[in-house]
Amino acid sequence: MDTKRLLRRGGRAGLWLGPLAGALGWSCGSHGTAAPGSQSSSTGSVTAGSGGATSSSSSSSSSSTGTGTGGATGAGASCGDGTCNDGESCHTCSADCGPCCSGATCCGNGVCDPGESCSSCAQDCKDTLGNACPRVGMLYEGWHLPAYTAVQQTAALGKPVLTVEDVLRSRVESGTPPGPVYTFDQILNQNDLAGVAASFYYQASTAAGAYCIYHQRSPGALNYDASHEGNYGSGPVPDCPGYQATLARHAGQLTSAGVDYVAVDMTNIADYNAFGDAIQLRPFEVVLEEWRALRQQGFKTPDVAAWQRLSAPGAMVPYVLAVYDDPANAAMIPRDAKTGKKLFFYPDLTDVDPTLLASVAADGGKDDILPVPMWVSRQAEGSWSFFSQCQQGVLLDDGACAQTATTDSVVGSQLAVSPSYQLGYGSLPFQAVGVYHGITLRKQFETAFASPPDWMFLSSWNEHVAQPQPNAPGVSMGFETDPGIGNQAFVDTYGVEFSRDLEPTAEYGSMLYDLLTSCLRVYRKGSATCDQPSEPCCQGGAFNDRYAPVDGPGGQFVLYATALGPGAGRSALYACKASATDAFFSPAANCEGTQVVSQVGFVSTLKGGEMLRALRRCYGAGTGHAYSLTASCPAGTSLEAVLGYVR
Repeated sequence: MDTKRLLRRGGRAGLWLGPLAGALGWSCGSHGTAAPGSQSSSTGSVTAGSGGATSSSSSSSSSSTGTGTGGATGAGASCGDGTCNDGESCHTCSADCGPCCSGATCCGNGVCDPGESCSSCAQDCKDTLGNACPRVGMLYEGWHLPAYTAVQQTAALGKPVLTVEDVLRSRVESGTPPGPVYTFDQILNQNDLAGVAASFYYQASTAAGAYCIYHQRSPGALNYDASHEGNYGSGPVPDCPGYQATLARHAGQLTSAGVDYVAVDMTNIADYNAFGDAIQLRPFEVVLEEWRALRQQGFKTPDVAAWQRLSAPGAMVPYVLAVYDDPANAAMIPRDAKTGKKLFFYPDLTDVDPTLLASVAADGGKDDILPVPMWVSRQAEGSWSFFSQCQQGVLLDDGACAQTATTDSVVGSQLAVSPSYQLGYGSLPFQAVGVYHGITLRKQFETAFASPPDWMFLSSWNEHVAQPQPNAPGVSMGFETDPGIGNQAFVDTYGVEFSRDLEPTAEYGSMLYDLLTSCLRVYRKGSATCDQPSEPCCQGGAFNDRYAPVDGPGGQFVLYATALGPGAGRSALYACKASATDAFFSPAANCEGTQVVSQVGFVSTLKGGEMLRALRRCYGAGTGHAYSLTASCPAGTSLEAVLGYVR
């Protein structure tokens, strides 16, 4: 989602996936759980045309519904016709839908079947006291089509397919570059692809390669619009390859981690047009179609809700409600346990139109939808938050995170948990907290352990792309020597470190995903603290065991703590004094023959990830030593050395 507004404020129901499930490594265990486990990490940049895993199914398959009135009228209505129709499942029609996994209970069928519990199927069950199970959700993005199309066209031109992280790592300020040196403009602008990409830049590389989940509707399908199909305002585009395998992989990863619902980000576009259809409405439909098909075969998937902007005139809203009203989706959308109403999230912005909001709740007189406001920093008003900052802001310490929860939303208490968050432009120094080797995520989970909410919301799974905003008050970290980017900055996500994404990446592998899975295991056991030493969530040490902040005349930065000790990719840094008025940093343990004050910590010898800024040592005959975190030294001094990389 694009939170630049923070700064301005103001299926294919007949699809049988048996062979595909095996190809994906899905293991059918008890309770219908699809368990591919976490993805192994990979290396390299965004892979053009990979679309994640490949699917043997045709991307031109028709939508699961024809007119929005729901295909088959119910289980058994057409059982035996060779098609797994809407309303049928492996339980009600195994002849058409295939056999259920051994012991499967088809989580999501609305019944807490034998063997299911709050831990294995929160959407169907109650706890031992008869209360609704605590729910765990995730922000989910389907907006990758423009950026993915640009990746395809870049590869077709024979040009390097680059992410922001690739460029950052190439632009070293000292030593030998790890490979070719790139500029920001080489990602899109030099290939005239900024328009095709809608200026969406991939920030890092997903472990499975670049993907998108769009495909065209068939004539007569729900929300079919001939002027939109295969088009998003920048000319014709093909269907996304491998979208079925991508969504099967995501369903397996999310449910294996312990996530039981997602909110699909539809917050940027309120009106109905080809672009909004391609990056919001159609991906929302495709997620529902594909995950519904998986459920019909006994595989677990999360529930799926919309997070739709409600600003006037809001022409998109009727199309979203049509998806909500499709009987085929009745069991797919998360509901309020007390009223049974379907949840519909909307951004709690100043442009919310009361008439649109009332129309969503009324839903054509059915009164079966419960609108839930969500943005940031409005917990006191009963609004959900999709991320919530720690009490320390963006520079953590060993204190409790204690992010603010919503105690009295329309569906109960809610708490946001994320691996990072931003308070401004995420690409500028100290305006986003960053991952901090998983410490941010662990600290935010500590709040959830101490005060478990009715609803947890994780942000996010797969944002991956972002648009740079002009006229930012500074230069993005790591681009100090690249004139092409100018004063453009990114807000929500930047590189691999300053990102809220939990999907495995090439750069960080499955570190955050594995940590998420561990923390949710602890959470589901009801621990008030992280009291399970065997769990990675309860390991890793404190913030000050790994990081050390420095604040001096040249600006604030963070490096690795002395307590971390020597290791690959880092070098010791010492505070020294040449005279009473001339202090400086040195890599030499003897401070080059001057007074040794202390070891400050360790700088990174490699640029990228969490350490993006070059630490420059400067000297002037009349002024003495200084340090700089910008592209130049202070007036009256010149560069002596680049000491390493910090954040």
